[in-house]
Amino acid sequence: MTDVSPFPALLETLSAIRSRKAKALCFFLANDFNTSHRAEKVVDLLWQDAEATRAAASYRQAVRQIRRDMPPDCGLTLKTEIGQVSLVLSDQHTGRVTLKDHFRQTVLAQAWDADAASSIRELLAYTTQLEGISGSFDSWLAITRSGLSATIRTALDELLAGAETSQLS
Repeated sequence: MTDVSPFPALLETLSAIRSRKAKALCFFLANDFNTSHRAEKVVDLLWQDAEATRAAASYRQAVRQIRRDMPPDCGLTLKTEIGQVSLVLSDQHTGRVTLKDHFRQTVLAQAWDADAASSIRELLAYTTQLEGISGSFDSWLAITRSGLSATIRTALDELLAGAETSQLS
């Protein structure tokens, strides 16, 4: 069975979400699919300057907006449990799936195409489009952008090293 990439569904979901905070929450959770995050940590990250009661209400509203705007049967599920939140992939994707893994696999794939490059550019663009939500989230975005860019550079270096090796053979 071949794995179907969850990233087209993620891009469709991100573009459908109208609220910046809900979009930021979705992007944060998608950076590390199938991983639970403490809701308190997420609230602190995205609503650091808001009063606690107001921040909790805004968090619940963002969760509702993601659920409302997420395309049906897209293979993504926003899972909330007491004090926990995660973006879970369909049953065929088990374990941890990260944006870094996706970027690396896409760059190294034999079937590289313009759509794959566009997907990487679009996902990477969210690390600048979502700036200004909070100072903490801006820092997280900068670190994430740097890590994703480093992953792309490393994968491209591997491709070049492989091409040089095959030409020498």
